[in-house]
Amino acid sequence: MEDESGIDTLLVSNITTKKTYYFPSANNSLFAGTNYFVCQDTKAFHLLNLATGKQELYTPISHSDYSTETNQLLFLTKSDQVLTIMNLKTKVKTTIWQEFYVLVTKRIVVVKL
Repeated sequence: MEDESGIDTLLVSNITTKKTYYFPSANNSLFAGTNYFVCQDTKAFHLLNLATGKQELYTPISHSDYSTETNQLLFLTKSDQVLTIMNLKTKVKTTIWQEFYVLVTKRIVVVKL
């Protein structure tokens, strides 16, 4: 869909509540389990709780992935290349600053040297 200015806009609709969320210029989108949707636009990385409608914004990222086995969202910031691992059930975040990490086929593997 495009808005009035011609910008491509991603729509996410809750079929139960009929609430629709709009993300102009969004990309790198994925559903993280049944309760979360994530995407990036030109200004931020969005984490939308589909059950509550609460949205969290983070600095832009270069990569993200979701692990169904551990219910964890992983994202790598563009500016300072910091890896964040977030447990979506507990909302506990682990941030990796100094360790080396490798992106391997859409999986982020932490390698400590």
